[in-house]
Amino acid sequence: SMLGFALALGSAACNGLRWASSQIWMQGSTEVRSGPIDQLFRQLPPAMLVLAPCAAFLDADPIKHQIQDATRSGEFFAELALLGIVFAMAGLALVLIELTLVDRLSSVVFAVLAIVKEVLLILLSVLIYGDVLSPLNISGFFLVLVGLFSFKVTHRQ
Repeated sequence: SMLGFALALGSAACNGLRWASSQIWMQGSTEVRSGPIDQLFRQLPPAMLVLAPCAAFLDADPIKHQIQDATRSGEFFAELALLGIVFAMAGLALVLIELTLVDRLSSVVFAVLAIVKEVLLILLSVLIYGDVLSPLNISGFFLVLVGLFSFKVTHRQ
């Protein structure tokens, strides 16, 4: 859908800006240099201010129905708390790893690695789950592969 495409494009743009700004702060001069933990505390509050209302708006109805169905079971709130803690810790670890990689590499190399990850996920979804790609998906997939190859060739020089 067009909304999904716009959200994915916006997410990619925001990630690129976040990685570039993180690289500037973490690899800058010694007066302004900060580490991944500092960046984590700088990025999380604004991210929550933006993402929480978006998630509430976009997912309100599905969440409401899931809660109504699940509250019939007494274990719902314990499961919800456990899942919340597990996913919050996993998300925190993922962002910390991401910031550490941006600190050690560059934001461009990290962005390329993120694209490689997406390509691998698509390949695995086709091979393991039998997902079917449309001709447009396949042409986009090969366009990304050409871009990755071009980056590899020009990055060596």
